[in-house]
Formats: sequence, C-alpha cells, structure tokens
Amino acid sequence: MRNDVQIARANGLMGAGRLAEAIAVLNEAARIEPRDHRAHHMLGVALAQAGQFEAGEKALKKAHKLSPKSGSVLCDHATLLILAKRNAEALPLLEQARRLEPGLASALFYHGVVLTNLERPEEALRAYDALLKREPRNPLALQNRAALLLKLKRCDDALAAVDALLALSPQHPPALALKASVLAEQMRYADALALCDAALARDPKLADAHHTRGVALTRLGETAAGVAALTRAIELKPDFAGAWLNLARVQRVNWKLEEAGEAYQHLLAIEPNNDQARIEFASTLSLLGMHGEAAGLLAEVYANAPETPFVLGQLIHARRHMCDWRDIDAQLGQLCAAIDADRLASPPFPLLALDIGPDRLRRATVRYANYCFPSAPAFPARRAGAGERIRVAYLSGEFRDQATAYLMAEVYESHDSARFEIFGVDTGPRGEGDMRQRLEKAFGGIRPMGGATDTEIARWLNDEKIDIAVDLNGWFGEGRHGVFAMRPCPVQVNYLGLPGTLGSDYYDYIVGDSDVTPRGSDSECVENIVRLPECYQPNDSRRAIDAHIPARKDLGLPEHGFVFCCFNNNHKIEPIMFDPWMRLLRQVEGSVLWLVIRNDAAQRNLILEAGKRGVDPRRLVFAPYAKLSEHLARHARADLFLDTLPHNAHTTASDSLWAGVPVLTCVGDTFAGRVGASLLRAVNLPELVTHTLADYEALALKLARDPALLGGYRARLAANRLTSPLFNGARYTRHLERAFEEMVAISRRGEPPRSFDVEAMD
Repeated sequence: MRNDVQIARANGLMGAGRLAEAIAVLNEAARIEPRDHRAHHMLGVALAQAGQFEAGEKALKKAHKLSPKSGSVLCDHATLLILAKRNAEALPLLEQARRLEPGLASALFYHGVVLTNLERPEEALRAYDALLKREPRNPLALQNRAALLLKLKRCDDALAAVDALLALSPQHPPALALKASVLAEQMRYADALALCDAALARDPKLADAHHTRGVALTRLGETAAGVAALTRAIELKPDFAGAWLNLARVQRVNWKLEEAGEAYQHLLAIEPNNDQARIEFASTLSLLGMHGEAAGLLAEVYANAPETPFVLGQLIHARRHMCDWRDIDAQLGQLCAAIDADRLASPPFPLLALDIGPDRLRRATVRYANYCFPSAPAFPARRAGAGERIRVAYLSGEFRDQATAYLMAEVYESHDSARFEIFGVDTGPRGEGDMRQRLEKAFGGIRPMGGATDTEIARWLNDEKIDIAVDLNGWFGEGRHGVFAMRPCPVQVNYLGLPGTLGSDYYDYIVGDSDVTPRGSDSECVENIVRLPECYQPNDSRRAIDAHIPARKDLGLPEHGFVFCCFNNNHKIEPIMFDPWMRLLRQVEGSVLWLVIRNDAAQRNLILEAGKRGVDPRRLVFAPYAKLSEHLARHARADLFLDTLPHNAHTTASDSLWAGVPVLTCVGDTFAGRVGASLLRAVNLPELVTHTLADYEALALKLARDPALLGGYRARLAANRLTSPLFNGARYTRHLERAFEEMVAISRRGEPPRSFDVEAMD
C-alpha cells in the first residue's frame, strides 16, 4: 500500500515520543489514502497520547467505520476514553472488542483497568485472571492485579501476586515499590522502607516509592523525614491523590492544621468527589475554628450522599459550634429517625449535647463502636499480675495544657508508688510547656507513641504486662480505641475523657459516682460501673489563679449590674437554655450574660437570637481566650455560673467553683447531664442542684435578686474549697486506687468484671 512507508515512519516516531511529528505524518497518510483504516487508527492513538482527545476520538471512529470488525480499534478508542476519564463510556467498547476478538489481550487488560476505575474490583480481578490464564507472565496484568488486591486489603494475596511479578524481574523498581506498599499495609514498616530504598536506588524519580517511604517513615516516628518523602512524591507526580491524602493526615496528627488543610484542598482539586477527604478536611477546619467552612463541606456530602456514615451528626455538630439553630427541630428529627432505623447516624461525641435521650445515645454509640472499632482480640487472655505493684498505663493524646491534664495532674502525683507503678502513654503530638514538664516529672517520663500504630501500642502494653489500661480520651481528641479492641491488658477502663459509655465490651469498667451513674442507670453503659464515693471527677488543687483581677470595664462588663456567666463551649448552648437565660436578663435590670466566644459566627448568631427574644444584644458580653490562670482570675467579676443542658459544664464548672463562683445546674438524663450535680454535692452546695428547667430559672432569678442568699453560698464555697472532697487530690486518688485494686483482685480470681461501689475513706 502507498502508506506503508509513512505508517512505519510514524510508528518509529511514536516509539521515540515524537508525537507531533508522528501526527503530522499520519495526517498526511490519511489525506493520501483516506480509506486506509491503519492511518486513522494510528492517528487516533497518537492524538490520544498527546492529550488531543476530541480529534483522536474522531480519527478512531473513522477507523472503526472503515474496519468495523477490528477489536483493536475499539480497544484503542476505549483507551482514549480512559485517558479522558470517561470510563463508563469505555466499558461497552471493550466488551464489544472482546466479542469481536476474544483473545485480544489488550481488551482484557483495559477491561480490568476500567472496572477498577469504576470501583468494581471483583469484576476487575476476573478480567485480569482471564488475561493471566492466556499470558501468565504479563507484567502489567500482574502488577495491576497485585495493586487491586492491595486496595481490597487482601494483603496476603497481593503479596503473592507481586512476588510472581518479581520472579520475572527481581529488580524492577515499580514491582519493588508495590511490594513495599503491601508490606506497609501489613505494618511491616522497616521491611517496606528497605524495599523503597532499593527501588529508589534504581529509579530515584519513582513517585510511588517515595510515597510508601513517607508512610513508613511517619509510622516509624520519623515525621520530618516522612513529610519530606511524601512531598517529594508530590513533586514528581503533582496529581498523586494518595500522597496528598497521607500528607494531610500526617500534618493533621501532628497538629499542623493549616498545612493539613492545604493538602486536603489539593486532594479535592484532584478528586472533587472524594467525600472521605471532604469529611476529614471538615474536621481539620473545625479544629481551626472554621466551623462555617466545615459545615459547608459536610452539607455538600450530606446533600450528595445522605447515607454517608456519621455525616449527619458531624454536620449538626459543626452548626452547633456556630450556635446556628436554623431548622434545629428538623435536623434533630432526622438524626433521631436515623438512630431509630439503626443507621450510622453520628459519632458519639456530638450526641452528648443533643436532647435525644439515654437510650438513643447508647444505641448510636454501640453502633459507632462496632462499625469503627470492632472487637479484635490479638493477645492470649491473661489475669492481672501478682506482682507487688499494680501496673497502670494511662493512655491520652492530651498530656499538655488541656482540660484532661488539668484535672489529672494531681492524681498522677499522688499515686502510692509502693503499691502502683504508673505509665503515661502519649498517643498524640508531643506537648510542651509547664504542664508537660509537670506531667513528665509525675510519671518519671512519658512514653511518646503518637506515631505508633494501634498494634504497636497494644503489643507494648502486653509485653510490659500492664495490669490496667486506662482510656483517658474516650471519643474525644487523639483516642486509640483500636488499641483497646485488641485486648492487650486484663483490665481496661473507660475513665474521664468521655462522660458516658464507649459502647464496647472490651472496656471492662467505667468510672462514675452515685450522681453521674445513679442506681437504675446501669443500662446506659455497656461497661460495668464503678462508683467512687464522692465525685467521679478528679481536680487539681495546685491550679494557679492569677493575682491580677482585671477591672470590669477591661473585661467589657458594666460597672454595675448582676453578671450571669457561662464559659462552656458554644456547642453546648441550646435554645432550651438560651430561652430562660434571656428571660432572666429581661427580669434582672442591668444584668448581663458573660460567655466565652470560640468563633465569630457563634457571636453573630447569639446576638441575633438575643434580639429575637427582645434582649438588647449589648447585654451579651463575649470573653476572648485567656491563659488558664488569667481565666480563673477573671471569674471574680462574675456573680453566678449558669450551667447547660443536656450537656453540663465539666472542667469549666470545676474551674468556676475553684475560682469561687457558685454554679447553678439542672440534672439531665445522661451521664453528661448529671456532672454539675456531682460537682456541687462534692463541694457541699447541693442546694444549687435543680431537677427541672422551671426550678432552675426560678432559683437563678431568686439568687440574682437576693444578694444575701447568693453571698451565703459564695461564703460557703470559699470555706469549703480547700476542705471539700472535690479539690482534695490525695483523697480522691486513694479512692481511685481502691477501685483499681478491686478491679485487679476480680481479675486475679478469674472472675468476670462486675459493677461495684468504692467505700469512702474514714
């Protein structure tokens, strides 16, 4: 044929990557012989490789018209559509190509590619298996099949597949990198790192190897080197979605939130439909206080895919942080309906501040726990040790200036070292500052395990023969439920971090008291309840209060008038509380409500809501963030702390009591709603515990109008503060130790865990 020379020349140019010249030659060949399907076919392929998809598709359609029985033309047309990310359109072309030429290897190969891209992994595996029956040594099929098995978390099968590939080419860099990825998925990070280094020695620009190297390094605790490796992978392959995702997650774990946010933005530009990335980005934005942006992302996910696990609860929580109460009843109705239908409605933490009742709270928590952290025992069962000292490991991601540390510091310091050996296991980013130094001293050093896997932490706990593992996070912060799911310790305790059940039976006990976990409330908890005798909450009697008390005007408060305050997080403020607060302001002339402001949107919305209720917005005063000692000092300018429902103040309430400001609470129907009562009884102010919102409002009004009555409570609080159980850290620790001793005794006898009460010291 007249085009034979031109076709051969174009083929050589394409092989050399000289696409523009090849396209010119093929255009000329098609002009000379317009019915030569080969010219149109090759032209379409060359144009596709050059990214000129529209022109390429036109040429391939012409080739198919000229040679309608050619399966290879249809296959190359499908390949163009794959490159153009039109996978759904490519699929019928490949099926037609296979019918025309059943033995066409490329059609089987790209059938697997398309099915993988369409998230049909089992069918994709069958396509690769069919190809490998014909061509068992096909390297690309072996590689793609191994990658697909890895994506399906079938690591043993993936390892066998990649080993078959390496048997053909033992030093092939992509195969080495792929095996490294499989090993990393199996948490064999040191082995993965060695393979990455071997691959990069042969191909320094292999983005996949840099990516896996970054993952392995970060999991081995070498965060800076890991971030550098992930960054290098992205430099080599800017649209590397997996590398962007892992970079975002590493930065998030290490509290480099702005950098994490930037990485999520890049990822979503590459994969705009990646809802999981959108949810993680929303969580990062919330930690940055950007709740409006977070709510926007979550609303997109919920609108597009309302069945996405837990997104509804996260969306409601983000809006609550802004005190955005629009459609509040409808949202709550949707959430309750989802819980009643046993759907994956919400993570547990947002539910604590919502009026859904104890039964729904428990069911939603159990559903979440079973879905996200199912029981996965990985160690032989053992009883608590018979050593002279009980070995207790406190797991927390907040060994720093944070509420849990403020509450627990004196407990760590007060443990009887003759009877207890305590360990601090840090599952979060390393903290700095005075509190961190104090905690390091109390423990004799804190074990940093923020970069460790759940398996590594669990193995350490088991190897160290820890008797009691204490989860101080619950569903808050940098918790590690996966560690507890592996059952590394004979006694495992849910304590302090979350006021309520964690929903899993691998937690043996929850620590409560007769107020937060009263008789008859056992069904609210999956765990067995251990009731401490005075208060479940520890406190630190060494919390410093700044000597300087700012003047009212410097705090934005009026010179005269009653000051109601509530320094709770904004998401705890619900309309059922805001309504009586506004009525109090209307009835108590010159009074103000002093609130902590966490974000501008919350301030705007609360001002708007006050106006709706006939209250001058100037009677809301917003306190900015302050150091703890300064925050405690400014309490002196408040008259009465108003608690919230259904989620009471916790650390915030004990801060107020420590600073000498009485707290008025109303008892709710969950652990989280009974904390105020527990604290007030422990400081001998039970008269400030109410049981209905009507009584709460009436007593608040009475206290605001009767200075002598309120003054009496303030005087009692001042007298009780240093002598009451609430702020007696050493006494509290003795009670906690009695609880630990009984837990260990039950375990040593081989008995199942059971609820029990701890008797008060004489």
